[in-house]
Amino acid sequence: MDKSLTNFFRHVLPEHGRYLMRTLPRGQNQFYNSIPELVHAAEARRELPGQYFTVASLGKDDNGAAANVIAMRSHRLDIDAGGDKFARDPDGVYPDRDAAWAATADFVRLTQLRPTFVVSSGAGLHLYFCLSEDVTPDEWLPVANLLKRACKATGFKADPTCTADAARILRVPEWMHTNGNRVTILRAAANAVYTNDEFGEVLSRFAPKSDSIDDILPRRARGATVLRLLTDGKHS
Repeated sequence: MDKSLTNFFRHVLPEHGRYLMRTLPRGQNQFYNSIPELVHAAEARRELPGQYFTVASLGKDDNGAAANVIAMRSHRLDIDAGGDKFARDPDGVYPDRDAAWAATADFVRLTQLRPTFVVSSGAGLHLYFCLSEDVTPDEWLPVANLLKRACKATGFKADPTCTADAARILRVPEWMHTNGNRVTILRAAANAVYTNDEFGEVLSRFAPKSDSIDDILPRRARGATVLRLLTDGKHS
């Protein structure tokens, strides 16, 4: 069994639940009941491009939707780079990987939050900030939104959709990219692990305050709160 991939998955994925691999562009989903099963399946597809995994664990339903996510164990950033993409979106993309690396280093120096893993993806980077325990999506999302706002406030060009998407799929490290290059783990720091609370506390120093209900309240609390506000309004 691939020790590097096993170590990676054990850090970024929760201990319990089901795990998903997806093959693109076909969109074929495969579910596994343990991390060893996931690694074994990934090894069988090592030379096949377009292999992704959900950065969360899933419940009993056979889908990879956010409503089926039951636990998280990492926060992540997708840092896009490349000349063509930069020409189309200079405000959201870096011109090349060197520029993406330099911006990552600036963000780490500023926040003192080291990523547990830095993974190459095409010309860009995936950053994983791993947690010391599993957290629910409701616990994870407010901190993910803090990370999104901290990146924006500090000028770090991270894809905001990826940052706060509980059901996000990302490329499997050490496997083939569709461009013919291998996705690789560029840096690993096993001791860079955080509690969800301490990670959020650090980010709060850099993230401007938000009045969005999505940032303040857990997902399951929003409907009841909105209903109460509407009801209170009717009786005022």
